[in-house]
Amino acid sequence: TWIENFLGEQIIDEENTNLLEALKSGVILCKIANKVQPESAPKYKNSSNSFAASENIQLFLKACKKIGIKDEVLYFLFLFIIFIIYYLLFTIYY
Repeated sequence: TWIENFLGEQIIDEENTNLLEALKSGVILCKIANKVQPESAPKYKNSSNSFAASENIQLFLKACKKIGIKDEVLYFLFLFIIFIIYYLLFTIYY
């Protein structure tokens, strides 16, 4: 994927079998933000639990604001992230 090329690392593997699975922890999102602007999301948690994922996604959104992404774009990004959280909750409970 373009994300793997951009970050220079493989994100889809045995644990994360598709892109949505890889993105749901927020770690990849924070790595993308840090690649665009170093240290924009410096304290992300390298964990897949729901609490850490929520914190990582919040860090990513704050980093996007720091980088200068407009609120209108963040709104659509937020909707996508809500979808990821819904997916995360659905996979935990079902």
